[in-house]
Amino acid sequence: MDLKEKLVSSFMAFEERVDVHSDLHDIRTKALKNFENKGFPTKKEEAWKYTSLNAILKNDFTVFPKQENAIEFNQVKKYFLHEIDTYKLVFIMVFSVRICLLQRMTESMFV
Repeated sequence: MDLKEKLVSSFMAFEERVDVHSDLHDIRTKALKNFENKGFPTKKEEAWKYTSLNAILKNDFTVFPKQENAIEFNQVKKYFLHEIDTYKLVFIMVFSVRICLLQRMTESMFV
């Protein structure tokens, strides 16, 4: 299965996890249909003529991780300021470089 097919099939699995009746989902679906029709950009397109995607397309990306990495409260509470009575907001950034590259590439394609 090539990367395009993997992304399209992964979107179908993604739809099971999200609210399919939202405006955002309509935008995602429209972007996916556009991607299905056009595929990845090639050097024939002016904006991509100096950019080769071959190195990215050769990789075997895992769109959904095989296991969930759950963070427990005990792991983050040591970073809280305990003497201040406030709401606590925790941002967890866990991703691989490959996923980051894929996200940047797909964002630029669908915008």
